[in-house]
Amino acid sequence: MRKNSTALIITLGMPLIIGALSTQISGIYKVYSNIVLPPLTPPSLLFPIIWTAILLLLGYSSYLIWAEPGQALMKEKALILYQWEIFFIFYWPLLFARHYAFFESFVLSLLIFGLSVLITFLFSNISKKAAYLRIPYVLWSAFACYLSYMIYLMN
Repeated sequence: MRKNSTALIITLGMPLIIGALSTQISGIYKVYSNIVLPPLTPPSLLFPIIWTAILLLLGYSSYLIWAEPGQALMKEKALILYQWEIFFIFYWPLLFARHYAFFESFVLSLLIFGLSVLITFLFSNISKKAAYLRIPYVLWSAFACYLSYMIYLMN
C-alpha cells in the first residue's frame, strides 16, 4: 500500500467540507423543525455527529482504495462511483430542504442506498477493510430511506 499524507488529508477533508457546505446552504435543520418527523427520527443534535463519523469513514475508505496497489481500472470505476455518491450526498439536503421536494428526496435516497451497496461491493474486491468501513453508511442510508419515505407521507 502506498502512503501519502496529502492524499489522506484530501480524502478525509473533502467529504467533510462538502457535507458542511450542503448543510449550510440547504438550511436543513430549519426545515426539520417545521415538518412532521416520523417515529425513530434521531434528535437533531445527533445528525452532525453521525454525519461527521460517516463522512470520515467514507473518506478513509476511499483513501484505502486509492492507496491500494494495482487494479487501476477497477479502482478508477469504484472511485468515480464514490465521487457520484458524494455529489448525491451533497445534493440530497438541497433537494429536500431548499425545494421541499420530499418525494424526489425519497427517490434520491433510494438511489444513494443502491449506490452505497454497489460501491461497498466494488470496494470489497479491492480492499476488505475499505468495504467494512462503509458498512455503517450502508446501514445509515437504508435508515435514511425510511426517514425520507415517512417524511414524504407525513408532510
